[in-house]
Amino acid sequence: LLPGCGSGSTNSASSANDPAESGDQTIKGRQMVANVILNRMKSEKFPNSVREIVFAGRQFSPVSNGSYYRVKVSSQTKKAVEKALKEKDNTNGALYFMYRAGSDSSNVSWFDRELTKLCEYGCHEFFR
Repeated sequence: LLPGCGSGSTNSASSANDPAESGDQTIKGRQMVANVILNRMKSEKFPNSVREIVFAGRQFSPVSNGSYYRVKVSSQTKKAVEKALKEKDNTNGALYFMYRAGSDSSNVSWFDRELTKLCEYGCHEFFR
């Protein structure tokens, strides 16, 4: 969690998950990952808290593989999360994203079969 952020804070879990998922991306790429979490909060298909979304089983690989707990939140990531909170969604309402080259083939197949691809940015593809 970020210093000064409670466990229920909108940006605490999101900020920590963002660099784990998109730490090598531009601010826009990081913002897009944060937007997926925020879009999920607005969707009836998902819980309405960042914490529940980020820690839901098998949703975010950094939580599953433990890298989430080792990440340091950078000023770029904080800026990206702030932009996601203040600006219009830049993912066209994406609820999912993936890094195709780093994903298990069965997960890639599910994304391609079950979801609609909305856009790509950097190494991530965004879906609904």
